[in-house]
Amino acid sequence: MLLKKIYLRLLQYIQQSIRILKDKFLLLLSNVYQVIFLLFNETGLEKEIAQNKETLSAVESFIDPETHASSKDFYGLPVYILKHIDKPYNKYPTYSDLILYLLNSFSRTPRYVEIGVSVLKNLYLISSGKSGLEIFGYDINKINPVVENYLQLEERKDNITKYKHNTNKISYFQGDVFKNDDLQKFKNIIKKVDFIFSDAHHSYEGLMSEYENLIKDILNEEFIIYYDDLSGDLLKAFIEISQKLSERHKLFTFTFLINGWIGNHEKMHRNGIITNLDIINNFKRDGVRLCSIKKY
Repeated sequence: MLLKKIYLRLLQYIQQSIRILKDKFLLLLSNVYQVIFLLFNETGLEKEIAQNKETLSAVESFIDPETHASSKDFYGLPVYILKHIDKPYNKYPTYSDLILYLLNSFSRTPRYVEIGVSVLKNLYLISSGKSGLEIFGYDINKINPVVENYLQLEERKDNITKYKHNTNKISYFQGDVFKNDDLQKFKNIIKKVDFIFSDAHHSYEGLMSEYENLIKDILNEEFIIYYDDLSGDLLKAFIEISQKLSERHKLFTFTFLINGWIGNHEKMHRNGIITNLDIINNFKRDGVRLCSIKKY
């Protein structure tokens, strides 16, 4: 029995060490690729990158230790992310830069939903980079008070708090992606939207719950659904959601590698887009270059 416990503990340690080494190798590979790419190419997102870097330079910190510790899930910020959340990063695009660009794809001013806003870093970048939007945020946590201080409070009622920022109307809803009642209330508030950024519960069950109880009923005539970090079963859910939507829409579905909210301090993530807009042609027109695009 003792030998079995020692063996299992040793096996666990070896597996954890392999994961850490793999992540470090992929981080190194990502950074080498980005350095070489930026030496010889433009990304096509230089305007959005510069805009977001200017916004970030005016924010001293996105969260403090007390606020971080007060959350049951630490606002979705593990320690290895937390220590990088305020650090500057290189000029290779993050998903925030790409989302700013994609918001120009619609024939009218889009309505934007972010599911899983965490500390509001991405949502704040979007609101600072665009004006005249209706923005809806959904998260299991109370709004991060550090970033809330940058917003103008309008109304606080039940699960929803309303703000103004940069002429944008922001509605923050505190809810759980696994509670149908919460999703139904949120759905009744937002009606129809054009752009959805899904970054909440990173699991197959989380993505499917979002889709079945919210996303499938709120899509406007033109839509983009953007998914972060499609690893493992999340990619399976992404493909299944695309297949379900393809029964009603002509779709363009693809994935690619891009930096996340801490830039090149973490390996590139596989992100994905499901849309009925021909985004790939827009990329060609505007010279937008993304790494490892895969169409589905």
